[in-house]
Amino acid sequence: HQDVLAAAAELFYVDDDGTAAAVERARELLTGQSAADLREAALGAAWMLATTLRSIEANSPGLGREMLHALGLTLAKVEDSP
Repeated sequence: HQDVLAAAAELFYVDDDGTAAAVERARELLTGQSAADLREAALGAAWMLATTLRSIEANSPGLGREMLHALGLTLAKVEDSP
């Protein structure tokens, strides 16, 4: 699980100019993880995202829902791309 935390930190501290490189470094950190570990990491990430969006929604009604909707649209575009 330390690799997952390292990947999250890599993405958290990246500046806008280095996003692609940070994503690649984060991806490399996760290479070799078992499928079970990756499922647990995905569940943890989903929980953290939901918690963050709930907090945003509580402070700015409508914004958390809007962000969740935008994420869904983005993921749909990724799935449709070749």
